[in-house]
Amino acid sequence: MHPALPAPVGFATDNPTIDAIFVGAFEDRKSPVETAEAFAALSQENPGFRFLMVGKGAAQERITELTSARSQIELKIDPPRQGVIEAIRSARVLVLASRDTDRWREQVGLPITEALSEGLTIVTTRSTGLSSWLENTGHVVVDDPVTVEALTAGIRRAISRPLDRASVRSSLPESDARKEADQWLFSIAY
Repeated sequence: MHPALPAPVGFATDNPTIDAIFVGAFEDRKSPVETAEAFAALSQENPGFRFLMVGKGAAQERITELTSARSQIELKIDPPRQGVIEAIRSARVLVLASRDTDRWREQVGLPITEALSEGLTIVTTRSTGLSSWLENTGHVVVDDPVTVEALTAGIRRAISRPLDRASVRSSLPESDARKEADQWLFSIAY
């Protein structure tokens, strides 16, 4: 078991209304433009697909341009924390296509751990710290560097064959190791 895996929460709806969601900073290192372009391509393929982009950041104007022309892609700019959680719970698949930079590498990805705890299928890259575990448990991992084509194919695969939510939650540890470590550290510090 990977020490960064969350414990299951299990509040996600059994009837999600969003096929795939992006949650994160609208910054190049998170590939939001590529994700929005992949969502746009998939919405052309299947007008019944529903997508959601949640975040804020430098690419916000470009994301707005890409999503405003497509009724199947909803955009939420910087919602409150509870709004982010509710958005994740409403989805089948979470997309977080992180990429390394000279000064940054995705360690785990908070949206990934939150989505896993709710039982979502994940689409990510090999740059994510959990990529091996995710791939070994049936999630979709695309190669770096991220291309719109590869990301579109990965999202299409995840939407067409999402993992069972209960199976995703049961693959997680019973307790969150990071929270246990915090409790232990604070118990000896005081």
